[in-house]
Amino acid sequence: MLSNKNRPYSPTTNPLSPPTVVFGASGLVGSAIISKLLSLGYENIIGTYHRRKPDFQSVKLVKLDCTIQRDVEEFFSTYRPEYVF
Repeated sequence: MLSNKNRPYSPTTNPLSPPTVVFGASGLVGSAIISKLLSLGYENIIGTYHRRKPDFQSVKLVKLDCTIQRDVEEFFSTYRPEYVF
């Protein structure tokens, strides 16, 4: 990670807050990743779900069927994430 002499790098000091996508936000692993990112101060999080919409207040949630290639390609061209989980 990047650091500066006075303070370590953290996502909240990044003025751009890069778009970060978590696929399967309603699942066990996806929801744990989102919780961890939120606790670390990440702000620009996009979570995807297929059936059950998760309950995250500060996360943009997008319904997406990852088995449909055209929809996934459209998702990536629309949101242009920098990090993907």
